[in-house]
Amino acid sequence: MLTGLVYISRPVFVLSDDAIATILRGCRAANAKIGITGFLYYDTRQFLQALEGEPSAVETLVGRIARDPRHRAVRVLSRGQRLMRLCPGEPLKAIDGRRRLQRTGIDYTTLAEADPPTLQTRIATLARS
Repeated sequence: MLTGLVYISRPVFVLSDDAIATILRGCRAANAKIGITGFLYYDTRQFLQALEGEPSAVETLVGRIARDPRHRAVRVLSRGQRLMRLCPGEPLKAIDGRRRLQRTGIDYTTLAEADPPTLQTRIATLARS
């Protein structure tokens, strides 16, 4: 069985590009070891992460994330079974929201307030980007 989970959180402080790169390297290695795939969307105000994998691995990981001192206000937006992965083969795809907004004009900062169908559509769009 495959579980998908999407959460949003606020960074405790603004992270530099180097800090983001370090986080991504560590997370990609850890995720690959436990069969987690997904993406991390980040901008100056939020992290939004989609995780997918075995239910116990996803729940253990989100528990660790909730205790990570670099985050605050961790909130799960959606959780449920998936038939297929949104990001197959990607332990952690990075989506820089600052550059995405400049390139597309699409602002994803309101995802936490989106209704479930809109949220799922935007998550799928981000996963394919």
